[in-house]
Amino acid sequence: MINNIPLFKILKKKNNDVSYIEYNKEFVDKLCQLEKDSHNQDEPEKLAMNALRVAAEFYDADWCGVVETDLIFNIWNPIWWTSGKNHKDVVSEFFEQEKISLSQEWIEALHNAEAVIIEDIEIYKERDFEEYMIYQNLDIHSVIA
Repeated sequence: MINNIPLFKILKKKNNDVSYIEYNKEFVDKLCQLEKDSHNQDEPEKLAMNALRVAAEFYDADWCGVVETDLIFNIWNPIWWTSGKNHKDVVSEFFEQEKISLSQEWIEALHNAEAVIIEDIEIYKERDFEEYMIYQNLDIHSVIA
């Protein structure tokens, strides 16, 4: 957040807006931090985990990860992730839930090679109450995948 404005909304503003300029500065700072932290690292998993951690911090996300999927059978497996600011093992807890299949929104995003960004899970309260309750039970409020 910059000036109490979520980063997702700042991206939609004009380039000369002060919060957009602050967003860009914060983005560059995080990118430099990522490069510094990863500079001498050769192990792919550690590089990916560092990038996910920085992304989760930057977007103030509850979960950030890389998901491996089979889009024919609609099965998935998160391979690398960070639980962001709540520091819980969200993925293990997710698999303990009754519903472990991907929502239609996730399936469509994956078919289109798009990121899944959920700013606020409250949008699911009426759209897909079952998915909403999964996020609620895991204390997840936002997702980047």
